[in-house]
Amino acid sequence: MTDDPNAMNPTALKGPGGIKRRAVSMTSETLVKSGPLFPDGELPLLVEPAAPGVDLAGWAAGHRELIDEKLRHHGGLLFRGFNVVEPAELERTIQAISGESLEYRERSSPRTAVSGNIYTSTDYPPDHPIFLHNENSYQSQWPLKIFFLCRQAALEGGATPIADCRRVLRHIDPEIRERFAQQGWMYVRNFGDGFGLPW
Repeated sequence: MTDDPNAMNPTALKGPGGIKRRAVSMTSETLVKSGPLFPDGELPLLVEPAAPGVDLAGWAAGHRELIDEKLRHHGGLLFRGFNVVEPAELERTIQAISGESLEYRERSSPRTAVSGNIYTSTDYPPDHPIFLHNENSYQSQWPLKIFFLCRQAALEGGATPIADCRRVLRHIDPEIRERFAQQGWMYVRNFGDGFGLPW
């Protein structure tokens, strides 16, 4: 026995064409979808919302282990379509994925502080390329993850090149890698009057 007026009427829950409606559960696992950005590569893995209005920081806080596993496997993640446009939203996302963000110390290039530990990319004119590098690798404490936010897409160019350094390392002659491992290296920094930071 039930008080539900539709319980005894099997056609009451049918929609157009006689298809029976059923509730759809949107679990946190189904809120995002992922796949390769490029058909021939793993870097980066594209992660997009599967439904409108997914809060990236909220989702990430509950899926930190999954994000870490995907990041280890693919080398980089591209979160697209999550409507993260303000520095505070980026800061929340960083905290959800990595904990506290790092202050930009021992600076190597001019950057403008946006909010808290959120900075612009290197403040160079657009005709000066910035080549691949390991972010802040010269510091005594460097970031294990780096986050970029595109607030406004470039009208022309504007690409940010990325590479999986583990794959780059595998392409270096083993003898050269061994020399670095045995002898170490020295970082020399020159200051001048051109672009970059003054003395």
